[in-house]
Amino acid sequence: TGASSNIDGASNTAAIVNEHGADSAANVCAVFEVDSQGNTPCEAGNTCYSDWFMPAVDQLDTLYSNRAAVGGFAAARYWSSSESDVSLAWHNEFTTGTEFLAPKSEVHRLRCVRSFTP
Repeated sequence: TGASSNIDGASNTAAIVNEHGADSAANVCAVFEVDSQGNTPCEAGNTCYSDWFMPAVDQLDTLYSNRAAVGGFAAARYWSSSESDVSLAWHNEFTTGTEFLAPKSEVHRLRCVRSFTP
């Protein structure tokens, strides 16, 4: 799909959704929204945050490094939006911080994020 950036999960997410649409993990993030009161979907009258994306591998590393401050992570593997080729993508093992390439057919966790700089 061309989702090869290690630093720009938003562009990777857009590329994946453009290629695979609703049948992609990236689409889960692309359509996610939550409002200022924690409601999903957003309710009228609240600020709505709908600019979510699947993090690139370097962004995922930053999340791992700050996992205690961010919170809500399991000791499990999380997918990034960074692809290596047509069948492999990067993920991060959140027990060790180790990056792995894995077949896209494997089942791992997904953490949607909003814009930040790693």
